[in-house]
Amino acid sequence: MPVAKPDVAPVRPLVATGTEPPASDSLQAALAACAVCALGDEDIDPACGQATAWASARTAELGRAGGPQHVAAVGRLMLANPATPVRLLAARAAALDLPGSATALVGQAARESDPRVLAVLWSLLRGSPAEPAPVAVRVQAAERLVSANAPAVQAAAVGVLDPLLDGPVLLGALATATDSAKAAACEKLYAFRPAVIADSAADPLRNSATVAPVRLACLVGAARAICSLEQGDARHATEVVLAALRASPPWQLVAALACVKAMSDEARQALARALRPVVDDEQSAPLARAEAVRTLAGMGAPAPWFGIWRQRYGGAKFGSEGLIGAALQAVVR
Repeated sequence: MPVAKPDVAPVRPLVATGTEPPASDSLQAALAACAVCALGDEDIDPACGQATAWASARTAELGRAGGPQHVAAVGRLMLANPATPVRLLAARAAALDLPGSATALVGQAARESDPRVLAVLWSLLRGSPAEPAPVAVRVQAAERLVSANAPAVQAAAVGVLDPLLDGPVLLGALATATDSAKAAACEKLYAFRPAVIADSAADPLRNSATVAPVRLACLVGAARAICSLEQGDARHATEVVLAALRASPPWQLVAALACVKAMSDEARQALARALRPVVDDEQSAPLARAEAVRTLAGMGAPAPWFGIWRQRYGGAKFGSEGLIGAALQAVVR
């Protein structure tokens, strides 16, 4: 199928790289030695001696005149190293010279197969989370999202895409992507484009077969939309959140509603009425019941509610009621 590429205005071409270091460079050798380091889900094992030595050499070089440019040049030279830990560290080093290293980083991202390194490359190229990623990066992400890539690669791609500029690509992910990418896309769309997903048949919350992690991500995104008065029409987001609160809600959703100061008065009152029964619902998750107490306190719910709960749960020490009692002790109402 054709790739749904982001539709954005042209951007300025990326800048070429600078002078590369000689092959005998000691800093390059220190970075190459990190090939033996273990790489976890997101980063290098901090106990790896070679990584510690590289960090020390890097810090020392950064303190010298021209040091940042030298470190970045070494990073660019090592971006295609066969060792995954080296490529990850090289990307961070190269990013010290942006936009000078942008062409090299974009090129490596196009070739990169390890989702951990790819996520780092895209994150470095994106810069400020408040701004959309460069068009070249978003095009890469769109291509990876519609291809048969590992779940972690697809999830990283969703993280790069902009909900305002790449809405059609994210909507497509709801139908074709792996569950982890689908969850990330749904949370992002509900948080920033609630009216768009409300009109889409691809909304996972409309499908009873949607797996729990994806459903939860959608609901957390909807909670974020309710909490932001800048997101425009959030009626659909409010409806799905209120419906979820009536059916033993997950504690993560209740906790996501703690952003009460950003809510409209109408939304706050509706949510308070929906959250009150959660506290007394023995079928709800214990953490959800405790989070409901804290969230209601932040909403400024009526003090008599808390007086009733203190009489009922104040002396409890264990189990679900003990969690509620502890939450009541921590709030002032």
